[in-house]
Amino acid sequence: MIRRLIREMICILFLLAVMICAGQAEVYIDQEKPADWEERDLLRIYALYALDCDSFVFECGGQSMLLDGGNGPKRKDLVDFLKEHGWEHPDIIFSSHPHDDHLEAVYNALKLEQITTDVFMSPFPENYWAYGILDLQRKTARVLQNREIPFRQVFNGDVLTLGAAEMTVYRYDGETKKPDGRGMDVNDMSAVLHARFGECSILLTADIGGTIQKMLAADYGSGKLKSDILKAPHHGKTAVNTDLLKAVDPKLVIMTGKVNRTEECLKQLNGAGIAWKRTSYGSIVMETDGKDWYVNQAYSSEQVKKQEKQEKKRK
Repeated sequence: MIRRLIREMICILFLLAVMICAGQAEVYIDQEKPADWEERDLLRIYALYALDCDSFVFECGGQSMLLDGGNGPKRKDLVDFLKEHGWEHPDIIFSSHPHDDHLEAVYNALKLEQITTDVFMSPFPENYWAYGILDLQRKTARVLQNREIPFRQVFNGDVLTLGAAEMTVYRYDGETKKPDGRGMDVNDMSAVLHARFGECSILLTADIGGTIQKMLAADYGSGKLKSDILKAPHHGKTAVNTDLLKAVDPKLVIMTGKVNRTEECLKQLNGAGIAWKRTSYGSIVMETDGKDWYVNQAYSSEQVKKQEKQEKKRK
């Protein structure tokens, strides 16, 4: 009787394991998409080519969102891309934090009236400034006011929708202290976005540092953070905190830093057997039907050669 119960329990556990595995999304990298792919409801995320800058465009259900836009020199590339796809007026512009490598191109494009939006979102207040020199948030807010574009401050736990996609905001504000008692800097207070579409998810971590990554993992764990794809924190300039990497358990990591600034992160990912891509090799398109991901990169031969040349020089 006992043996029978044990056998039945083993069978149940095996079936549960199979069901769990079956529910996990696959991430197909540089592979041909199914013939009926374009007929399905999709979430598309474009990670635009940039060196040490973040610039992402979301498209789902006929709506679009620009998440950061890179620094000043990337303005033309950003505007050209948006025009090419008919997205000069994204439904949402979301700024993870007001550093120039994330916000300056957006600020300039708004100021020059090359793009507009229904609403501009940021976890920082309109009048935020720091160090006496970081004034990009206030400058952007003045442009928004002049163009009568609404500004909305978002907070930790807020949920945004884009078509059928849901995006949860995780963010530590200036009143939160690190475990050692130190306060938060601008990168620490970046907005982290967890986007979910069907069974598929991606975590975009802006520029949060190692301590914040560890806090995020401790506070939310895999129950909230587990994702198929992870955008490496702070462009992948350092290794991902091991607690966060374990909580997210990604199948693919996207790095937005230059080759010579992502070596530590690259070594970590290779050691863990996690696939990766860099935007320094060209723009990346991540597409999901809510069940699986197809990720393809528009490689720029010129940029690949330049990056490979840098790698050879260091060896």
